[in-house]
Amino acid sequence: MAVLYARTRAQIESEAQVRLGQAQLLFDQHLAELGDRLAESARILTLDFALREAVATDERATAASALRNFGRRIGASRAQFIGLDGTVRGDSNGGISNEKFPYPGLLKTADSQPAGGVAVIDGRPWRLVVAPVLAPEPIGWIAIAVEIDSALAEQLARRVPIAASVAIVSERSSGLWRVAGASSGAFEPDYEAIQNATAAPARIEHQGETYLVLSTPIRTVETSPPVRAVLEYGLDAALAPYRPWVLSLLIVQAVGLLAAFIGAVLIARGVARPIEALADAALRIEAGDYSVPARRTLRPGEAANEVRRLSAAFDSMLRALRERETRIRHQAEHDLLTGLPNRVTLERWLQGKLDDGEPEAGMALIGLRRLPEIVNTLGHEVGDNVIAAAADRIGNAVGIDGNIARVAETVFAVTVFDHSEERVAAVARRVHEAFDIPFAVNDLAIDLDAAIGTATYPDGAVSARALLQHADVALYAAQQSEARVIAYDATRDPHRPERLSLMSELRRAIDDDALTLVFQPKIDVTTGQVRGAEALVRWTHPRHGPVSPAEFIPLAEETGTIRFLSRWVLRKSIRKLAEWRTMGLDLKLAVNLSVRDLGDRSLPEHVSDLLLQSAVPPDRLTLEITESAVMRDPDAALVVLERLAALGVDLSVDDFGVGQSSFSYLRRLPVAELKIDQSFVRPLAASADDRSIVRAIVELARALNLRVVAEGVEDADSLELLAGFGCDGAQGYFIARPLEAARFEDFARQPPVPSKFAVT
Repeated sequence: MAVLYARTRAQIESEAQVRLGQAQLLFDQHLAELGDRLAESARILTLDFALREAVATDERATAASALRNFGRRIGASRAQFIGLDGTVRGDSNGGISNEKFPYPGLLKTADSQPAGGVAVIDGRPWRLVVAPVLAPEPIGWIAIAVEIDSALAEQLARRVPIAASVAIVSERSSGLWRVAGASSGAFEPDYEAIQNATAAPARIEHQGETYLVLSTPIRTVETSPPVRAVLEYGLDAALAPYRPWVLSLLIVQAVGLLAAFIGAVLIARGVARPIEALADAALRIEAGDYSVPARRTLRPGEAANEVRRLSAAFDSMLRALRERETRIRHQAEHDLLTGLPNRVTLERWLQGKLDDGEPEAGMALIGLRRLPEIVNTLGHEVGDNVIAAAADRIGNAVGIDGNIARVAETVFAVTVFDHSEERVAAVARRVHEAFDIPFAVNDLAIDLDAAIGTATYPDGAVSARALLQHADVALYAAQQSEARVIAYDATRDPHRPERLSLMSELRRAIDDDALTLVFQPKIDVTTGQVRGAEALVRWTHPRHGPVSPAEFIPLAEETGTIRFLSRWVLRKSIRKLAEWRTMGLDLKLAVNLSVRDLGDRSLPEHVSDLLLQSAVPPDRLTLEITESAVMRDPDAALVVLERLAALGVDLSVDDFGVGQSSFSYLRRLPVAELKIDQSFVRPLAASADDRSIVRAIVELARALNLRVVAEGVEDADSLELLAGFGCDGAQGYFIARPLEAARFEDFARQPPVPSKFAVT
């Protein structure tokens, strides 16, 4: 009986050793899944336009704020922005920093895609992921980390297939360990004694109880101090259910001694073979085969009730393991709140459909715009109820036309097949209409605005991931638009490689002085005399040839490069004014400012320095601004404009009449000139309505003591009408197209005769 008890104990201990060994794989799997989620979050973060602009312009405070906000959204403990020199430029925990990133080798690994692992930072272990910020060449890295603490140890303990406690330790110094986190029930063993243990669990005694303790190393990044996971499994507690069974067998054995031969046969048939069968079942479970219950391996009549109880215990353990694995797999592949597939599952499933030859697919991403505000105001419980209700409403709107997934905290995805371009648009409209009705949650009526971005396959997308990325871009555009439902447009995708390449090449062209200026003459309408010109920038790409300003100037606006472009144009224009003065040409030159320029408080000092360096009178420079640029942030723009006007620089309102006009702000603007938009001037000779509008603008300018200039003059009749209205100046193709510097100078020297207006 002692042998049987010992064998049972050995079997349980062996099973525990196997399960503890399997725990290492579960740790690696859990940490890998955590790393995958962090890598996906880091990849999405590196696509964030505001963050990449802050990285590209080294706006550290903005980058740190963006990292802090994003870290809170994804549940990351820490996020950092690392510059190309390896220093930490921003930290969600500490703001702006200049410390060296402790693992430079990891930065080299993450040159084109996320990389990471477990690393010790500030004496504590973290699951760390580093992702490059590309534009398209690396301009820095984003590091996202989740601390390996007691909460994570508790998660690991729940994934272990036996009732073991978990402690995470990291090496503090040679031979000394620090407990980073521990699950409930874990005690502190002599970590120094087990740090060099083999892969097999060690038996230790603690407070009179026997434990199996497995000290397994957690794979860390290069140069990181070691980190270990210590699993503790109580053998005595595991054997407690079997002690009554052993006592019963002892009684049976005593009775069986009365008939030794018969008892031996009964013991052989009723104990030995069933135990071997149970051992075989345990070996199958160890190999991962949960399909055949242990009870089926026993032949009829060969097992005692106690052994059958043991086999039943094995079967119960088998069912628990099978259910736990099923639950873990489901949780890894689905959203816990709604039960819908998550982004990883959606991408894998969709890629499988595309690999199987699905000819086309459509994707609609539905972003719940007001959800963060609802959570902050009413709490997470209400937010969760709203999300669940939104999932049901989307499901009802989609019906059988698509498959639904929850791919982010505030984003749902709908996948549509067969004639997807038409169907996805129809599904998107139905979903958007479904959100017109308020949500009723806890006696509250909650309006939840939805923005929807759609994309189709193939239509430029070569994979499921690319299709999701296109839909992400469209969703971002919808969130910034009043339309609310926007389809992906490749020409407006700021993340296209060619656009990113053009952005960096434009900045290089500015630095290399590879741009040129042309000048469109402005004349006095009454005399025909050339009074000045408008400076226009041109770019001839070394490979693509001339690049239209309509393409690269909006790109510069989006990326922030417009500030560098504006300063280049200002520098070149003021130098040209100085050259003209030495040539005897006393002309005015107009330069366009962007909305970003009007928010640059250092611009007035920069303009003043350029004028002083070139000895150009300030009134020779005119700065043209648009109504829409001023109205974007009127108060900030007024500060910059008033300081520019104080220098003596003339200010002109460009494209007047088509922007977001506000006469209260127009009255406050320190401008000297209104420039009538060409959309009113071109049809002037043929349109009575446009003549009325232009005459009214001229009268308004006169009432405000402002000069008025018309652009877009394309015929002699329009020029004559403008003179009759009392317009001061004009420019347009009838007068002259934009000219290179030498041709413009020749044009400006010609006498003001009517024939000169025909120059092209």
